[in-house]
Amino acid sequence: MITASVAHFEAEPGGAAAYSTIVYTKAALFFKALRENIGDKAFFQAIQNYYKTDRYKVAAPQDLLDEFEKSSGRKLDDFY
Repeated sequence: MITASVAHFEAEPGGAAAYSTIVYTKAALFFKALRENIGDKAFFQAIQNYYKTDRYKVAAPQDLLDEFEKSSGRKLDDFY
């Protein structure tokens, strides 16, 4: 559901609350779990690489996920 448009959530009863929960709460939980999974060094290296590569651009979510895979040296499909 995270890739659904804002309009999708607005059309559903209680959709604004669901959107807020998914985007703000679950995103933070995802990044916490990812950091624990790949370790601090790989996590922060990915963030730095993503910033250097994609700053001033419109980046797709996959761009960030690719950086986590490169920095950790492994596929993270099962985690995502």
